[in-house]
This record gives sequence, structure tokens and C-alpha cells, in this order.
Amino acid sequence: MSEEKKKKVLLELSEEEAAQIEQMRDRIAKEKLEEQHKQDRQAYHVLVKEAVDDSYAELETLSRQLAEAKTRVYERFRELIDLKVKLYGIDSGQRSHTFRAEEGNTRITIGNYQRDGWLDTVDSGIAMVKEYVQSLARDEESKKLVEMVMSLLERDQAGNLQADKVLKLQGYAEQSRDERFIEGVRVIRESYAPVTTKLFIRAEKRNGIGKWINLPLGITEA
Repeated sequence: MSEEKKKKVLLELSEEEAAQIEQMRDRIAKEKLEEQHKQDRQAYHVLVKEAVDDSYAELETLSRQLAEAKTRVYERFRELIDLKVKLYGIDSGQRSHTFRAEEGNTRITIGNYQRDGWLDTVDSGIAMVKEYVQSLARDEESKKLVEMVMSLLERDQAGNLQADKVLKLQGYAEQSRDERFIEGVRVIRESYAPVTTKLFIRAEKRNGIGKWINLPLGITEA
């Protein structure tokens, strides 16, 4: 029906009938729009699923390849570290090693991160130290010393003592010359058992002005 005929029919209808017809048209148009939106949303979710599935598969492959490459590189340089120890007769116990190409423009560093760890015997040493330092708290001056020493026995958020603070504690023990204090610190030190948390590899190349540029090996750095 042409627009002119529609207008003619509407003129022949009462105002109430015309209003009802307009409402019906609006409702039909709204329903069509809602149905289109529904189809668009469904199409969007399909696109999201495809993107996630495809991207995850690609990244999973990349992650596996990177892990395999990391293992190969680490094992190769681990052999070189062992060879270096044999050739030079020195095992420093260092946690990282840097190897540079002969021309000096590229270098690889491998190593491991550690966190402080302690055997259960550490609690016995702590008890011995606390027993000694608390016996010193006689006046305000000595109380300050006790608080300072006790602060070195505070644990971090992971519940571990901090190795660098234990070294300071040893200094106080040696100054005190008290056998109980010295023995307590010795027990603490012998309880130290650091835990290797992660192996790392860093690859770098020297640019035109002599600055070392890190090769991005993580997806956030690439």
C-alpha cells in the first residue's frame, strides 16, 4: 500500500482507530529492532568465542615453544658453567652467570631467583636469642637495645626471617660475647635453607651507542 493510500485510510478512520494502528506499527517496529539486537548480540558472542579459542591456541603454542627454548638454552649454559668450574677450579656459588660473545655485542645471562627459607630448628635459635635479650631490659636505654635486636627477628609477610637482618644480629652477638646469644644466632644461621623460586634467562644486545638493550622474551615486553 502506498503512503497516499495509507494516509487516506487513516483519514477515514476515527482518531482512536488511527492511534491503535500507529501503536501497532510502533510495537512491530520495536519488536523487529529488539530481534535484530538479539541476533547482533548472539553474533558478537560467537565472534568472542572464536577469537578466544583461536588466540588461546596460538598463545599456548607460543608458550610451549618458549618453555622448550628456555630449557634448551639453560641446559646448554649449565654445561658451560660446569666446564668453567673445572677449568678454573672455582665454584663461587653465585646465582647468576653472564656470558658474552667474543665480539662483545651480545650477551646471555642465566640464573635463579631465591627467597629466604628456614628449617624448623630456627625457632629454637630464636627462643635462645629472645631469652638473652629480654634479660637485658632493665632500664630505658637497655630496653631500646632490646627493641632494636628484637626487630631483627621480625618475619616478613611470608612468615620468614630476613637473612640480611640475621647477619646484623650476628654482629650484636659477637659484640655481646655472651655464649647463649652467640649460640642462638648460630642455630638460626645454620637453619637457613634458601628456596629457588624461578630460573631466568636474559638476552641483551649492544646498540649503536653502547647501551645494552634487553631482548623482549615476555608477551608484555614484546
